[in-house]
Amino acid sequence: KGKKVLEIGCGMGFHSEILANYCGEYTGIDLTENAVKATKKRFELKGLKGKVINADAEKLPFPDNYFDFIWSWGVIHHSSSTGKCIKEISRVCKKEGEARIMVYNRDSTIAYIYFFFKHIFNLGVLKRSFDETLNISTDGYSARYYTVDQFSDLLHIFFNNVKTNIYALDSNIIPLPNSKLRSFILKFIPSKLIKKIQSRFGWFIFVIANNDKSAS
Repeated sequence: KGKKVLEIGCGMGFHSEILANYCGEYTGIDLTENAVKATKKRFELKGLKGKVINADAEKLPFPDNYFDFIWSWGVIHHSSSTGKCIKEISRVCKKEGEARIMVYNRDSTIAYIYFFFKHIFNLGVLKRSFDETLNISTDGYSARYYTVDQFSDLLHIFFNNVKTNIYALDSNIIPLPNSKLRSFILKFIPSKLIKKIQSRFGWFIFVIANNDKSAS
């Protein structure tokens, strides 16, 4: 409430709508014109206030120490330089501010499926590295996958405090295309086991980063 918020990668504006409904001042950026137009149209139809612009996360067009809260869900791992994005996030984030970021987990069940079916069985191993197979197998032009330690270390270069969690969709736990069959199988798996698998092999690494000295 009352926070100055930046969303990096507004996409079609789903998260943008949620953020704009709660924050004091919303700003969203995206690299593509179509995403900017779609989010602007969503704001117009929903009567929401906020600024949505075309911009590159590797070079944010904002002054230092400007935002209280920065949100980015599944975006900066598509960048040619994720490190530059994080450096920019730390630059525009206020000293008492916070960033929350999601990237893909290299130790997830999804990554293992890609490894066996697209890299080994389809003989991708003869043509490219596993990282390249991951890049071309995922949404967007490319997508880097990180281990928890890799991404946490990268964040620690720019932030004092980094808290990491792993989350998952049901399809990460039972990777079947048929949702009804997946739901049926999940009924027979103990909830504690599901949570344990999700927290270890989920697709999403979610990081909360800040420079709060009292938390260090």
